[in-house]
Amino acid sequence: MKKSLFLAIFAFFTVLICFGAAAAEAANENPNENLNETMSVSISFAGDCTLGTDDRFGYWNSFPSVYDAIQEERGDASGYFFENVRHIFLESDLTVVNLEGPLTGRTEYNDKQFVFKGPPEYAEILSEGGIGLVNLSNNHTYDYGREGYIDTLVSLDAAGVGYFGPNWQHMKDLGGVTFGFLGYNGWSDALKGQITEDIAYIKECGATVIIVSFHWGEERANYPNGTQKALARHSIDQGAALVIGHHPHVLQGIESYNGGLIVYSLANFCFGGHKNPADKDTMIFTHTFAFDRETLERRPELDSSRVIPCSVSSVGNRNDFRPTVLEGDEGERVAERLERYSESLNEANIFDTVIDIEY
Repeated sequence: MKKSLFLAIFAFFTVLICFGAAAAEAANENPNENLNETMSVSISFAGDCTLGTDDRFGYWNSFPSVYDAIQEERGDASGYFFENVRHIFLESDLTVVNLEGPLTGRTEYNDKQFVFKGPPEYAEILSEGGIGLVNLSNNHTYDYGREGYIDTLVSLDAAGVGYFGPNWQHMKDLGGVTFGFLGYNGWSDALKGQITEDIAYIKECGATVIIVSFHWGEERANYPNGTQKALARHSIDQGAALVIGHHPHVLQGIESYNGGLIVYSLANFCFGGHKNPADKDTMIFTHTFAFDRETLERRPELDSSRVIPCSVSSVGNRNDFRPTVLEGDEGERVAERLERYSESLNEANIFDTVIDIEY
């Protein structure tokens, strides 16, 4: 990534995050005293968010039709789509999603199977929903060309939502610790060199915790392929603390690797790209980083994370584009899926030792 672009971003953005933890019992005889000496900042992550549709799908039961109906009913539809999960996002110091599709009023689109977009005002859905940062590295970023991409950046700026992705790194400072975010389309192992360079550079610019987001994998596959594993593990080896994945539109497992965590696929979330997906299971993944309160050195032995099972819709017979927490038997069912998908990625069950699942 070009240093000039990054420096512009670095000057323009700041806010931090912390990931707090699970193994205090082995680290200190007095865990409470240990925790009193730390500070933590949490980040929540959710998957593919298409705030709009492919206009060729038709208006009936589309994302815009729901938006328009709620707008007429309430006078403002911006808060509707994330209202069932907003409280979770606001509990975190930052929430990050993959924004899959531009926000633009343009009508000329690329010749491809699916092209997504929403109008610029839909950026307010993100800010009203408690989302502060979006990844833009995905296969729908340029559906309406370079101009549509630029329109998206302008819309996000106006709504106060940060972004990272193609040629854009993002720096956040919270509590005195600087976090760096990198985003890639992860289709090839050839990215490894670029990842190495970018992680080294963002460290030079002050990032002490690095999070890498990948759009990758095979659609509707519940297990990561070799390229996903190679890129994710390489990122951790280069110094990333956390790798977050999306694109398969379904859940994949979570891997504990070399001191970091890899979430291979968060699945769809608020996804206007399908009016009634057969698999509506999704999740919110929250990471909490722990630091020494005085020195701000990271305390990974006190890190923690949790998974909250969700559905992409608040109703079962269609997609109303309103993600909703799953509880009881349904939450347990999704939890069991995640455990099954993660089993082959880890020597032990990480949901017994590293990650909490709430349902």
